[in-house]
Amino acid sequence: MAHEITASDGLVLAGKRAWHGLGRVVENAPTPREALQMAGLAWDVEQWPLVAVGEAGARLSVESHVQNVRSDNKEPLAVVTSGYTPVQNAKLAEIATALGEGGDVVRCESAGSIRGGRKAWFLLRGASFSVRKSDEMCPYILLANAHDGTQALRAICTTVRVVCSNTLHMSLGGNKAAGYTFRHTSGISVKAEEIKSALGLYEKAAKVTREKIEALSAKEIARADVQAFFVEAYSRDFGAIPANPKTEAEKSSRERAVEAFNAYSRRWDKEASIAGNTAWNAFNAYSGWLQHERPIRVAGPRKAEARNEYRMIGDDADRTLGAFNQALAIA
Repeated sequence: MAHEITASDGLVLAGKRAWHGLGRVVENAPTPREALQMAGLAWDVEQWPLVAVGEAGARLSVESHVQNVRSDNKEPLAVVTSGYTPVQNAKLAEIATALGEGGDVVRCESAGSIRGGRKAWFLLRGASFSVRKSDEMCPYILLANAHDGTQALRAICTTVRVVCSNTLHMSLGGNKAAGYTFRHTSGISVKAEEIKSALGLYEKAAKVTREKIEALSAKEIARADVQAFFVEAYSRDFGAIPANPKTEAEKSSRERAVEAFNAYSRRWDKEASIAGNTAWNAFNAYSGWLQHERPIRVAGPRKAEARNEYRMIGDDADRTLGAFNQALAIA
C-alpha cells in the first residue's frame, strides 16, 4: 500500500481525483479550516504518561518519555521524549490561513494524513500564472507535520500535487533548501511571519523562473531546430542514435529513438496552438514524452507511483532540467 492511507486517515482533494482513487473530491478548493474538517484532521495529539511494569506487578513511572495518542480514536501514534511538543492539526490550519496576504483567502489543493495520522499536511495553492495566455502553471506551498517524532514541521514550496505518502516524501525530499523547519521542542513557536520570510526566497526564485519561461515562449524556432533539439536531448539522456544500425542491439536502439521522436512530434503538433512554434514548446514536447509516455519497466498498480518517482526525484527530473537548460541556450 504505497499511498499509506489507512482506514483512520482522511483526505480531501480539490477538483480532481488522485491516482489511488481515495479521498473526498470537492469542486471548490476549501479553506484550511474547512479542509481540517473535510480531511478528518479535527483531532488533537494527547500525551499520556508511561509506566514500566516489572515482575509481580511492580510499576515504575517513566519520566523521560510519553505516548502520543489521537484524541478521537485513542490510537497510539508514537512514544516520544518528554520534551516533545506537538503542533496540533488545528494549529497547522491556522498557520496556513495566516499565510494569506492582505486578507486574501487561502485555498487548499489537498489536505490529509497518512499512517493512521502520524503525518499530516495542507497543500496550499500558490499564485498561478499563464504562459502565452493559455498554458497555466501553478506552484504550491506545503505545510507538513509529523506526530510520531520522525519529522519536524516543514513549510516548503513545491510543484508536486501532494495526495499520498509517495508524493509527500517527494516534495519533502526534493525541496530541502526552499523552506522552513520547526523542531518539536518544548520552546517551539511557529509563526506565520517567519514562514512567509523563508518562502520569500522561493518567490524570488520563482520570479526568475517565470522570466525564463517567458523568454522561451517568445523565441520562435524552425521545424529543423525542433528536430535538432530532440536529437540532442535524446542522445544526451539515452545515448547516441545509431545512424546505420548493424547489430540487433543497434536496431532496437534506433527503433526506440524513432518511436520516441514520433511521440515527441505528436506532442509538438498538439501543443503548437497553445505554446506556438517556440523553444517553450520544444521543451514541453520533450519533457511531456519523458514524464508521461517514455516506456518504464514497471507494470500494475505500482506503475503510476514509479513514474511519479522518476519524474520528481529520479533520473527524469535531471533529464527535464537538462532539456530546460538546452532550451534556454536557444533562447
